[in-house]
Amino acid sequence: MNPLQRLNEAGQSVWLDFLRRGLITGGSLERMTREDSLTGVTSNPSIFGKAIGGSTDYDEAIRAIVDKVEGSPLEVFYGLALADIQMAADVLRPVHERTGGADGFVSFELEPRLAHDTAGSIEAARELFGHIGKPNVMIKVPGTKEGVAAVEDLIAAGVNVNITLLFSIGVYERVALAYLAGLERRLEAGEPLDRVASVASFFVSRVDTAVEASFPRTPPFEGRWPWPTRSSRISGSGGSSGARGGTGSPPPVPGCNGRCGPPLRRRTRSTGTSCTWKSWSGPTPSTPCPVPPWTRSGTTAGSGRSR
Repeated sequence: MNPLQRLNEAGQSVWLDFLRRGLITGGSLERMTREDSLTGVTSNPSIFGKAIGGSTDYDEAIRAIVDKVEGSPLEVFYGLALADIQMAADVLRPVHERTGGADGFVSFELEPRLAHDTAGSIEAARELFGHIGKPNVMIKVPGTKEGVAAVEDLIAAGVNVNITLLFSIGVYERVALAYLAGLERRLEAGEPLDRVASVASFFVSRVDTAVEASFPRTPPFEGRWPWPTRSSRISGSGGSSGARGGTGSPPPVPGCNGRCGPPLRRRTRSTGTSCTWKSWSGPTPSTPCPVPPWTRSGTTAGSGRSR
């Protein structure tokens, strides 16, 4: 059993944040659902931009669209991207059916220009959801003030929504309330509740990118004993710490037993938290360090998937 399968066994849904036509037509996406317990796919304009510009997968399709339709570049993009979403949804459909509609989704994001346009977001999301025509498709809506305002109407209309770009518990709570309000409206209208789904996604990678740029790129830190290199010590830690903050769990502490030191591997068990040293050739430090203010305990009920 590989790590992804173990994650699935532990109750985690593994979604691929990437999509390209060759991944679908070549059978790799289907293989990942079968061999790696992949249960979902997300996409955005940037992902499609890299896929279209960085491969030859779309060359024939682009020529065919251009020959038949005199459309704008945006229309060509939609012609290519929505076809990929439909094919990917078909690949994930067995997962969706096996889980009773709880998983197996493929997400497509609204245009960035709609991030602060509630009415435009509602109109575009309903149109896209209807055009794609797959029950296991979600429309990604950003967690801006205007995006959150659109969630209630979309859920009420039966549109599956993936609310993304969440960075705080407060915004998540507003999203959750909008989702529940949408379900209440469906119930009052006599519409079924088991055919609409939603996820709230805490964003990790953008926090990583922003945080890592602020760290020194070479050791040692001035006036301190030598630490490991930047890449081994903090790479990827910004986003994961943000995700922990979003779910109410404490981020990693800088040392065990109140001592400053090289990075730790932190694992939480039902009996508590233990720390183990990573591979480190330097001396074991003995300088006590203060307990950081963010090493709080407790958890917050409810969380979204980290993307």
